[in-house]
Amino acid sequence: TVGGYAENLPFEVESFDFALMMTSICFVENPLKAIKEAYRVLKKDGFLIIGFIDKNSNLGREYEERKEQSKFYKYANFYSLEDVLRFAKDANFDDNNYNCVNTEFGMVFLKLYKKLSV
Repeated sequence: TVGGYAENLPFEVESFDFALMMTSICFVENPLKAIKEAYRVLKKDGFLIIGFIDKNSNLGREYEERKEQSKFYKYANFYSLEDVLRFAKDANFDDNNYNCVNTEFGMVFLKLYKKLSV
């Protein structure tokens, strides 16, 4: 078992082919730093998949309205697709090359690729 935080991963540079953040971005203290860390540990041709609840979806609005009553989402910060794409661009992911699936129930799955040349 390896312990750590998304914003400070205990791994060497370019250690992984891919990384996955599934419904966790809403719980990290600094999502931009977490995405930068994912970028750091990915190999040159690596990719990151982020699954999150879009704050602008029906589900996101419902969770936001009820989050004070939820032991899970009380401390969550929900983000829009545009927010997460901005974090990705600021973390140096390729903002011209990504895949996105918006589900009808409010989950977004975003596949981000490292830039081929920085």
